[in-house]
Amino acid sequence: MIVHKTVQGLAARSRDGGVREKLAARVAMAKTTPPLTAQERVILFCTATGVSHAAVGITAHAMQSMAIKGFIVHDRESGAYALRDSGRAALLAILGDAGLT
Repeated sequence: MIVHKTVQGLAARSRDGGVREKLAARVAMAKTTPPLTAQERVILFCTATGVSHAAVGITAHAMQSMAIKGFIVHDRESGAYALRDSGRAALLAILGDAGLT
């Protein structure tokens, strides 16, 4: 087994074609995603894309919870939600970890 440096740190390279290296990189990336529930991730996606939270079964209470956590903001006049910087960063991390950015 040959050991070499990668961008993610040290990783072992073997006959598996770098599978261990790729797995190590994915594990390192997974640590960048904030610990959010599936519902919280859906809320971020819906808010970013303009999908109604009610249409996908997300309650107003859940939306309020995400606003309190600082991921989204609610415009009381229009009733619309928008991502805050922390929500945008979390969503980008999730998409990045999935290989979509």
